[in-house]
Amino acid sequence: MSAIDEAVEVPPAVLSILEATRQVITQRGPDKFSFSAVAVAAGVSRPTLYKYFPTKDDLLSALTDY
Repeated sequence: MSAIDEAVEVPPAVLSILEATRQVITQRGPDKFSFSAVAVAAGVSRPTLYKYFPTKDDLLSALTDY
């Protein structure tokens, strides 16, 4: 991790979404997870989820990086 990466502050909602995504995928499997299930598990609205991750690919990529 570079000094630039360390300086970037990640919004708490993003961390909640990433943790919820991990939980939902663990419970349902990668082919059956949904944005609705992730939003409920993260305690955020679907529009908030889409604000940070417009597509499932974006969300899965961020989870991989996380």
